[in-house]
Amino acid sequence: MYTVDLIIANDWGTGFTANLVITNLSNDPLEWSQLEFDAPFTITNLWNGEILSSEGDRYVVTNADWNGTIAAGTSISLGFNGRKTSGAPVEVTNLNLVGLGAPTGSVPPTSEPEPEFPKITIADISLMEGDSATSADFQVRLSASSDDAVTVRYRTEDGSAIAGEDYTATSGTVTFAPGETEKTISVPVIGDSQVEADETFKIRLSNPSNGDLEVSTATATLENDDVAPPPSSNPPPATSPASDSAGAISFEVTDDWGSGFTANVTIRNTGNEPIDSWTLGFDAPFTIQQIWNASFTQSTNGAVDVAPVDWNQTIPPGATVTFGLVGAKAPNVDPTPINYELNGAVIGDPTPAPTPLPTLTISNATATEGADDAAEFRVTLSEASDEAVTVNYTTENGSAIAGEDYTATSGTVTFAPGETEKTIQIAIADDTQAEASETFTVELTNPVGATLEDAQGTGTILDNDSDSPDPGPNPNPDPNPNPDPGDGSPSTGEFNYAEALQKSFLFYEAQRSGPLPDDNRIEWRGDSALNDGADVGQDLTGGYYDAGDHVKFGLPMAYSMTMLSWGVDEYRDAYSQIGQLDEALDAIRWGTDYLLQAHVTDANGTREFWGQVGDGNLDHSYWGAPEDMTMARPAFKIDRQNPGSDLAAEAAAALAAASIIFRPTDAVYADTLLTNARQLYEFADTYRGKYSDAIPNAQSFYNSWSGYNDELAWGAAWLYEATGERAYLQQAESIYQNQIGSLNQGWTLNWDDKSYGVAVLLAQQTGDQRYQQDVEGWLDAWVEGRNGVQITDGGLRWISQWGSSRYAANTAFVAGVYADTVRDPGGDYSALAETTVDYLLGDNPRNASYVVGFGDNYPLQPHHRGAHGGTSSTLNSPAPNDNILFGALVGGPSEPNDFAYEDERNNYITNEVALDYNAGFTGVLARMVDAFGGTALSPAELDALPGITVPDAF
Repeated sequence: MYTVDLIIANDWGTGFTANLVITNLSNDPLEWSQLEFDAPFTITNLWNGEILSSEGDRYVVTNADWNGTIAAGTSISLGFNGRKTSGAPVEVTNLNLVGLGAPTGSVPPTSEPEPEFPKITIADISLMEGDSATSADFQVRLSASSDDAVTVRYRTEDGSAIAGEDYTATSGTVTFAPGETEKTISVPVIGDSQVEADETFKIRLSNPSNGDLEVSTATATLENDDVAPPPSSNPPPATSPASDSAGAISFEVTDDWGSGFTANVTIRNTGNEPIDSWTLGFDAPFTIQQIWNASFTQSTNGAVDVAPVDWNQTIPPGATVTFGLVGAKAPNVDPTPINYELNGAVIGDPTPAPTPLPTLTISNATATEGADDAAEFRVTLSEASDEAVTVNYTTENGSAIAGEDYTATSGTVTFAPGETEKTIQIAIADDTQAEASETFTVELTNPVGATLEDAQGTGTILDNDSDSPDPGPNPNPDPNPNPDPGDGSPSTGEFNYAEALQKSFLFYEAQRSGPLPDDNRIEWRGDSALNDGADVGQDLTGGYYDAGDHVKFGLPMAYSMTMLSWGVDEYRDAYSQIGQLDEALDAIRWGTDYLLQAHVTDANGTREFWGQVGDGNLDHSYWGAPEDMTMARPAFKIDRQNPGSDLAAEAAAALAAASIIFRPTDAVYADTLLTNARQLYEFADTYRGKYSDAIPNAQSFYNSWSGYNDELAWGAAWLYEATGERAYLQQAESIYQNQIGSLNQGWTLNWDDKSYGVAVLLAQQTGDQRYQQDVEGWLDAWVEGRNGVQITDGGLRWISQWGSSRYAANTAFVAGVYADTVRDPGGDYSALAETTVDYLLGDNPRNASYVVGFGDNYPLQPHHRGAHGGTSSTLNSPAPNDNILFGALVGGPSEPNDFAYEDERNNYITNEVALDYNAGFTGVLARMVDAFGGTALSPAELDALPGITVPDAF
């Protein structure tokens, strides 16, 4: 007995997305191979199965290799996109599983249920600022009472009022008990006696449960009530660091899972003198479980005292110090602390900056020939103005030509006082020619009463004459036929970036585990860890050692393969130009082959994934070469009972991204990668949980602080990039918008947090201004050095002491990609990428490279057991390592000071190396080759390097 249900997920008139859900009602497994049905529509693409035949309205579809058996009482889903006549119903009839007969009962098409939820609104308010602490009380209302509890998240956002200076940043959850219709959100306002203009900030609602957002933002206007004092002949007293105006505090929650959260606390010195040996006190409605970049004590009543660590005791005027923490709290409690005291004094307000003009942006627009009369562009003012705002606009040709494809248009948009949105409509012409989609632009110029933030919108005209739907991103780009590999061309930049890129692959070869190939180029490396997986009856040899140790941690390894593939996908020509494409593909394949080995399936898809080999504690107690280690190396896994959505989704992202770059040269391998990626992603999405809960041994080394939503969105975005299937794009957007929400501007892409990469991919894939605003707000903080990002005198962006160069390199790579593919306002993002690379290669106050074996002054003692060539008895020897770990990027400065670096083997803060340190760095080096050129070392030159052997070099 079985049923088949048609579930319509989305219907936009001429097309739709739906799922056929087959449910096994019996007590035994159901084996199936073909499903037949009649459909009065055209299926344009199908996933989780394959179309065997389509004759007239009759379809025959078959299972994928992993869902041909449906366990008793469970279901599988076949998803598809369809094309139909506008207004026509979506239904399937005459269903039949071949060999099993018709399903039980009738099969009426059903849409996803859409319960009638009450509407949630929030109202603007105005209040007098006052001279001391007051409160801005926002009223949140339901349109009607509910029988169920209704919740909605909220957070504050700066306007001309600044968190920590004018009000206290606040976030949390509003809960309406059954029957309640009104709640209050109170935001502490920091009063002062400063004469100033009225200021505003916003509160934004998000992630409603059992309710629909009707009004999601409200503005609080803080009205100035201070008057200027009479003139005095006496000069004002000098301000000291301990005075009321010495500092400002911001408290930003970066993740909240109900019973706990992570947050960043930033102290800004707003005085004129350095603050030395600072202490920060506050009352906390939570218990601190972990803190970094500081130390703390906490009393039973919640009072907290925080003190600096060695490297951040002094805060210069205008500078900041940021520390992070993990806190435990009761669900639905706002964790924002109160009663801040810095060095025993209440914190006052710095003089606020003048209120900036509102900014103007224009959206992209899409229209279909014939179906749409016009392309509609939204012009948005960032906030309402008291004066009229105007801006001129004009159309510009792209591949679409004015007079043939659209009507040339120009004019002026006028915002009356209080208005924030206008539209520009551009008439679209129709024709009968089957052609590719075409584009034109609308340019904004000459604003009055505002400034331009985004002055160009792109209009895309979709063809309506082709028999085939627009396939979206091309999952199979045409390779450059028979590229001629070469050594490159002389660099026009500061360094030979081709050599640095080439040596990065030597580092990855030095990290290889298992039996090494005949063309191994690292003389001091041999076969190792040949029994990995034997304790669980699984071949888990191969893969990469994580860092200077010998554990194989699955999450950072998979992330590193994703990032390496992203770099090849964006800058493939650069790799080819310097003859390093084969080396890049080899490095990635060494990792993806291991991920395939670690992935175990059964008839229902992914059964388990082996996420770690080696006990981190046992491993780290051994200092020696991997070829000589004898300790036990246990294997750890995730499975359906002990899930790890973050690990599985990252592995899916790695395999999907790799499938893109292998497809031009090895389509069979690309298909294998993609099949496994689909299975791992479905497993990650179906069986939710953090991998570090399933593998507790990982918690002390690679704990999943960010949770798994970022990896679920990341994996879906890469699967969309690899397949062009919109269901994956919709999944990525939904998770980003509803679970991630925004980007913490003082952090960046790394092995744990993929939300930044997701935002960049979605900005590329959709052109949606929402993602562009999130990415650019984050990158602007890195460019300008704010919100927790500090800039050394030499120009390095610094956010954390452990592996600071890795964070800078990751941001440089993503900034470069965004600049090249989306937007580069004023050239700031490409400049960030380029200056960061030059700093790491030696253009810094130390005149030293942070890449081992590159330049004349590079690290001699990276924290790496194999490269050291000794044992624990010589760990503290001042002599250089026996072996040069060519290409490895070391950790870098341990504080925002160009000289806070120690080239010492036992300093894992400044001299650690790791797979993930080089992953983003390799990609941005390829970008530098693409922009400035460079010449790779010849085989003979490579062979001449100490410890390097190149087969057939001569």
